[in-house]
Amino acid sequence: MLNVALELSTIGLSQSGEGNGKNKTGLFRVGTELTKALLAIPGIRYHFFFWAYPHVSKFGIQYFKERGFKVDQLFANSPLEKFIYQQLFDSNKIPKNHSLMRIASRIFKACKHPALPNHLEVYHSFYYPLPNFINPKSTIRFRTIHDLTPLLFPETFKEAHRKKFLRGIRKISKKQDWFFAVSNHTKRDFCEHLKVPEERVFVTHLAASRKNFHAVNDQTQIQSVKEALNIPDKPYLLSLATLEPRKNLRFTIRVFKKFIRESSDDHDVTLVLVGRKGWLIDNLLNDIGNDAILKKRVVLTGFVPDFMLAPLLSGAV
Repeated sequence: MLNVALELSTIGLSQSGEGNGKNKTGLFRVGTELTKALLAIPGIRYHFFFWAYPHVSKFGIQYFKERGFKVDQLFANSPLEKFIYQQLFDSNKIPKNHSLMRIASRIFKACKHPALPNHLEVYHSFYYPLPNFINPKSTIRFRTIHDLTPLLFPETFKEAHRKKFLRGIRKISKKQDWFFAVSNHTKRDFCEHLKVPEERVFVTHLAASRKNFHAVNDQTQIQSVKEALNIPDKPYLLSLATLEPRKNLRFTIRVFKKFIRESSDDHDVTLVLVGRKGWLIDNLLNDIGNDAILKKRVVLTGFVPDFMLAPLLSGAV
């Protein structure tokens, strides 16, 4: 039987109280759906690993156990770690309690000096950097690369996030590690800028979840969701993404305004931006709030729960 370690901190973070469910962005969807599919493959034993953010391992493990999956965990938190994390999670009186949790997790990790068990043959991180202590000579290491935007478009990221990404990228072994890229474009960027041999990068395209993304023909259901989100009863265009510069939404709203002004028909259409607010969005909000046309035509819904997504997509132009 093949033994594989999966680094699933993205799932733990999304399920934890840090985002109150609002961290369930694309990384969470990719991680959960891919893991469920992998667990269904016979002849492979998976071991869950939360090395990037061990303080959220409880929530990642709980997510799969509640869905009937048998879970093996690597480097489970000690009783002391669990106690400290739980106290911080439960406290609303400690300033920046989530930041303190992350700092505590780094201290605990520094004291562990771990090593992967010998029977583990493959290590795969869905997002976070490959740990230094995992020797690529003895363990086949995979990392999924979603994009290189912090490297290619540094102005769209906070400096701390960009530096963290670059540090993680430097940890790869170009001659020994293997990679999954979510598109041919990402593979080209990755191989070109980091000089990684093309034969070490596999393109695995992402797919839509049938549960959340399907056609809804019930106009009553669509209308109900529109009313709940204060979307006018008019034709609308839809964007589904975290509101951050890397999504290029300032360009989207400029094109939308250009469409309204130059259209030969009197299109009474709305632009609906679905997604939680991320970093560096003051310029986007000012663009909308200070423009008479955009102020009337752009709707910001914030985070939207899963059950609303299919009706929203189905009702859009």
